[in-house]
Amino acid sequence: MIPLGGAIAKNLPDGLVRIALPVIGFVMFGGAIIALQWTVRCPKCTAKLGRTVAMPIAFSWGSGPKINYCPYCGVNLDQPLPDAHTPAQSLNPIK
Repeated sequence: MIPLGGAIAKNLPDGLVRIALPVIGFVMFGGAIIALQWTVRCPKCTAKLGRTVAMPIAFSWGSGPKINYCPYCGVNLDQPLPDAHTPAQSLNPIK
């Protein structure tokens, strides 16, 4: 969105819209990175995987290691999630 906004902004008249279009692309990119950090979690231990798994995979451009497990609890991230109708195991050991 950032390069597209910059290319389109060249054809717009001077003013706020011409400046705002690339800025909106930058904000969208930053928002996606922040959302990745907050929402990508392990399905078992709920550890945040944005920094540990998602970023190395995203920036390896296919040449890096294939990470398919949670580095904290070892659960396989390639397996499908359990059915929503079956009760999940409680993460709280105190009952």
